[in-house]
Amino acid sequence: MEDLLNNTPLSSLVRRQSVVKLEHNMTIGEALKVLAANSILSAPMVLMPDIEDSSELETSPSLLGWVDIGDIMKALLNYLSANEDLPHAMLALMTALEKEGPAFATKPLVTVPVVEDRGLLFEGDAANTSLMVAVRQAFVTNVQGGQHVNHRLALFDSHGEVTSIISQMDVIKWISSQNVEDSRLSASIEELGLLQGKRPVVAVNAHTPALVAYSQISSAGISGAPVVTDSGEVIANLSTSDIRALTSEHFGVLALPVAEFLALEHHTAYIGYSISTSDHSGHPFFASSPRKGRAASKGDIQVFSITKDTSLGDTLSKFCDEHIHRVYVIDSSKGFPTVSAVITLTDILQYLSGVW
Repeated sequence: MEDLLNNTPLSSLVRRQSVVKLEHNMTIGEALKVLAANSILSAPMVLMPDIEDSSELETSPSLLGWVDIGDIMKALLNYLSANEDLPHAMLALMTALEKEGPAFATKPLVTVPVVEDRGLLFEGDAANTSLMVAVRQAFVTNVQGGQHVNHRLALFDSHGEVTSIISQMDVIKWISSQNVEDSRLSASIEELGLLQGKRPVVAVNAHTPALVAYSQISSAGISGAPVVTDSGEVIANLSTSDIRALTSEHFGVLALPVAEFLALEHHTAYIGYSISTSDHSGHPFFASSPRKGRAASKGDIQVFSITKDTSLGDTLSKFCDEHIHRVYVIDSSKGFPTVSAVITLTDILQYLSGVW
């Protein structure tokens, strides 16, 4: 595996793309519409040149950072609670979202605090940069006090224009496609030490308002979390992908309890919340769900899980087959499933590159 990563240039994974960009002078509402129209969760924010100040020379946008829909949800919660205490009752919170949401949507996009989550590389250096170096120095970088993780690597040209993006998932899928013979692939994640030193699991309660839950996972620096009952039983998964099509007109649905929000989004039922009984099932956000028309059945929201005995190879296959960014390590010793740890794409890349 090490030889494969050391001997393969990053350029092997590069493909020319039409990169969707968010302009710095957009409003938050406009940015959400761009993300929704392209069915993406994040995009680079670029500083557009001032036409009056530009010269005859070609001028390209400058990359300011990445805007993620989770960052916008956190900013929305902070906006609502800045002037008064945030209501926790569903109807009161829904009223606040519908009242204040339009004003928040008109704020400039640059007012949204974003987390540094970007690796940058000049596209001309991709042929001379190995995958091993890219993983160790771009996706997982050492900074004072620990490691900084980038979930994507942006390649730029001589004008500073972002020309392509390589994600952690791109690297994992490429590795899996190579059919490498490595004894570690048959060993369990516990035997390989992948469960050692894991930080506590961040979970959200099923009755927490969806907006608060999204703010919690954004503050934790993650993009998804298990949804649990009061006893700790895991019943579902909440991810930023569940708000892929969210625009400012839909803010009101974020007041719903997580379990109800997911039941409506996935056209199913969870702990008493159901698509067939909810008063909010006709909301335009849920009516436009890509899952609309699927039969409602309990368990429709899959919780992608493994156990401590699952092999590294099977774990890789689950990531690639389901196109997911995390799997939950399930412990059933209490008589019901609880999450003992979370394995992410970052964990796998750190392990395979020797950074673990």
